[in-house]
Amino acid sequence: MGHTWDSKRDVSKFDKSWSDQNIVDAIVATLENPDYALSGKVKRVVRKDIHGTTARVSYNVLPDGRVIPDTAYSDTPDREAKRVVE
Repeated sequence: MGHTWDSKRDVSKFDKSWSDQNIVDAIVATLENPDYALSGKVKRVVRKDIHGTTARVSYNVLPDGRVIPDTAYSDTPDREAKRVVE
């Protein structure tokens, strides 16, 4: 799950008003329909603006096709990310 407001890490976190379910829903929405995406050979980063917060989700796609989750937290848009156009 994403970095909640009470995570002990010194990193970006979702606001205290976000419940665990809100965070899970934001992660799913970001993965299913991102606003921005960056793709490398293995690492993928997607972002979506949700209720005034940018959710950032990263994951790895291994050469054998397996997908390994990485991180999810609130962030600012990345200028290098490509806007996803449908």
